[in-house]
Amino acid sequence: MILKAILTVAASATVVFAQCEPTQLGERELRGYAVRVTVVDTTAYVACGPAGLKIIDVSDPAKPAIVGLLDAHDQFTDVVVIGTIAYLADGQEGLVIVDVSDPAAPAVLGELDTPGAADALAVVGTTVYVGDFDAGLQIVDASNPKDPSLIGAYETSSDASAVAVLGTIVYVSVMNKGIEIVDVSDPKKPTNVGFMLNSGFPSAIVVSGTTAYVATTTAGLYIFDVADPARPKVLGTHGSNSGFANDVSIIGTTAYVVGHSGLQVVDVSDPALPSLLGSFDAEGSFVDISMVGDTAYVTDFKYGLRLIDVSGCP
Repeated sequence: MILKAILTVAASATVVFAQCEPTQLGERELRGYAVRVTVVDTTAYVACGPAGLKIIDVSDPAKPAIVGLLDAHDQFTDVVVIGTIAYLADGQEGLVIVDVSDPAAPAVLGELDTPGAADALAVVGTTVYVGDFDAGLQIVDASNPKDPSLIGAYETSSDASAVAVLGTIVYVSVMNKGIEIVDVSDPKKPTNVGFMLNSGFPSAIVVSGTTAYVATTTAGLYIFDVADPARPKVLGTHGSNSGFANDVSIIGTTAYVVGHSGLQVVDVSDPALPSLLGSFDAEGSFVDISMVGDTAYVTDFKYGLRLIDVSGCP
């Protein structure tokens, strides 16, 4: 059901009809629980917890088909694909690096048992930043994918999860503590330079230029000015998905936010006044989103992968 945005100005109320109506193109039920998704061209890579990695051909959006599988030692909770290499967070087993040049036959190249439980990843060049839960942020040299090695670590104030990187600054989601901002210009000696939110549990972070977009499980979407990482400033908020946002993707001045209530498309051209453009609701719990062109690839925790057309959205 498409929601309508309601804007109240002074004593009068004006109903603003949705400017776009996302529609589902197709879906693929997956065994286990679908957590994270990365899409490269017409191939989707879905981390499905203890059910491993599912590699899906999405060239026909109406009939996505599984073409490859890889078992997890513990549980795959995140996946990042760069070229023909997939990087997987495997919980207590750490980091797994996989050759996916043949999607039908993914092959493990190397593994690294990190000190904690690998939960989330960010990859820049040949460096992997691991949100390692109780072991904070781990920095891994993966220049030799067959023999990845730890090169640095940063102790967070609580369990570390989502990670975003821009230049030499890393943003780390910390359970019940907000976001810690870390300078990794010397990866062997990462240092704290600031904080954002200072409470709650940010579930996803996207940094674009001098703006950070943070999905939170308590208050929807936050938008920050991070021109000075040591002094981030709140620009605006949007109470997406009944205040429960799991992930966000940014394309231009549009934010695509997923949470328990589905997908919301939000205009963030004015960060101080983000506005709802349209939405897609479905039973389930939307966890992660990957945007390719006019298609949103969304993981539904209990069901699997949904493909949603957003071509009518600005």
